[in-house]
Amino acid sequence: MKSLLGCGIAATLSLSAAVLSRAADSPVLATPASVQPSHVAFVVDTSGSMRDAMTDRLHDVVGRLIRDYVDAHPSAREYTVVDADGRVLTPPNDGPGTFWAAIDRANTDRIANVVLSDDRTSYSNPVPGMVRVFREAPEESGVALAICVIGDEYNGIVDPVFRRVAELNPPDAAGRRRATIDA
Repeated sequence: MKSLLGCGIAATLSLSAAVLSRAADSPVLATPASVQPSHVAFVVDTSGSMRDAMTDRLHDVVGRLIRDYVDAHPSAREYTVVDADGRVLTPPNDGPGTFWAAIDRANTDRIANVVLSDDRTSYSNPVPGMVRVFREAPEESGVALAICVIGDEYNGIVDPVFRRVAELNPPDAAGRRRATIDA
């Protein structure tokens, strides 16, 4: 049994096709209405356990989570998808000015399909991917981030992860954080 975590969905399940399809039918929890993001980022574990053994593609539920999460954040203008190691999975991959892509249904469907078929693997530690998202996030005032971590396991020590995330996402003077992180 593994824990599939992603975008407000947390369920303990085996990675069978039937269970993954049930996870995909679960509601995606949107960021609270008081904090509507202008940018959405996905940090995706692309390790072997996230892949279909028959096709070596990421499980289809990953693409559905990306589409559903984008749909749940109608105020978002741009998004990106990186693997847990911080490599950009959205085309054209890591070139200047290519980190963020405009949100529209055709683009979202295309990028979800590209992500599913990407053959690069990552470790299951999402911190390098989150570091990359915070590093690439626009600095201007009014930019709010929603970060969705999609993965099935993390076997490391969690306290250093929480400390690093707190460093990356400190509260402002009013106690608000720049990013909302769903996992």
